[in-house]
Amino acid sequence: MKKPNIPLAGAVTKPPAATSPATTTPAASPTTTTPSASTKTSTGAGSTTETHPAAIVLDTNAASTYNPYSYPASSFGDPSLAIDGETSTSWNARVDPTVAPKMAEGLLIDLKTAQRLSALVLTTSTPGMTVQVYGSASHAAPSSITDPGWVRLSGVRVDKKRSLRLPLADSKRAFRFVALWISAAPPSARHVSVNELELFPAR
Repeated sequence: MKKPNIPLAGAVTKPPAATSPATTTPAASPTTTTPSASTKTSTGAGSTTETHPAAIVLDTNAASTYNPYSYPASSFGDPSLAIDGETSTSWNARVDPTVAPKMAEGLLIDLKTAQRLSALVLTTSTPGMTVQVYGSASHAAPSSITDPGWVRLSGVRVDKKRSLRLPLADSKRAFRFVALWISAAPPSARHVSVNELELFPAR
């Protein structure tokens, strides 16, 4: 099948001094904190720490293959492996050698309810993919990547590293569906892999 031309997702206590009586300090009450991810960035005056919200916890069935052009199901792996928290597992998509490196498929995330988003983090064992992120607030995922129900949340990017953080546009709008669209594979690749996909909420 010819693929469509798609425009380019225990401490030790110090003994008191011999000349002073020992004193006891009441223990501080424990506090509960919300986990967050931190990224350390360097500046000319030193380093600063930028804190990001924790990743959204996805349902185990939140991921599916986005295959609007009905390519054979045998061309794809298990999408749940892209959101299982294990970077040693992955969702895979076979590259058709007749049109390589072009691709026209991706990974779809159903958040179940619309949420505001700030970033997508992609971990892959096949860096070099060309990707783009789309969002939709529809009750069902749009049937084609060119459907006006999709909103472009990122520009077209070539994922040159094993891990890529993509800031997302329209952080004030809420989206239920997110698509990581793959339009090209790395040169000479026989398949592409998404080892882990994480979505982060807007503040």
